[in-house]
Amino acid sequence: MDLAIIYLSLLASAPALGSRIIAGLSMNLVFYLIYFFIFYYLPLLLMLMFLLAVAAWTALGLVKVQACKIRFQTLWKLAVYAATYPAVLCTAYAFITQGFTSLLYALSFAFILLLLEKMILTYPQHREKR
Repeated sequence: MDLAIIYLSLLASAPALGSRIIAGLSMNLVFYLIYFFIFYYLPLLLMLMFLLAVAAWTALGLVKVQACKIRFQTLWKLAVYAATYPAVLCTAYAFITQGFTSLLYALSFAFILLLLEKMILTYPQHREKR
């Protein structure tokens, strides 16, 4: 699971790193990579984990309505894997247009919630004990 998070955050941060390296660096590459890791990659990783947790909490409400027996940890893992599609599309869009929009973030979050809903609805229902 840790590799999925690392790959997802690296994929999300690739456009910013690429654009700064292509535009030219005003400092040594090693120092820039340290700067990028501390001031861009780590906050992005924390924000990504928070948004995935929000998506999992939202899906937990749907689980309660559907009376499925899915735990938050499972929903969080499903959210991580569901976020790979929007991350690839957003990265491609950022490389092409050199920027993001708020609408793109909202559409990505909505797509993650839609995929989570599909996964929850296909998950077997909780059986009642007799």
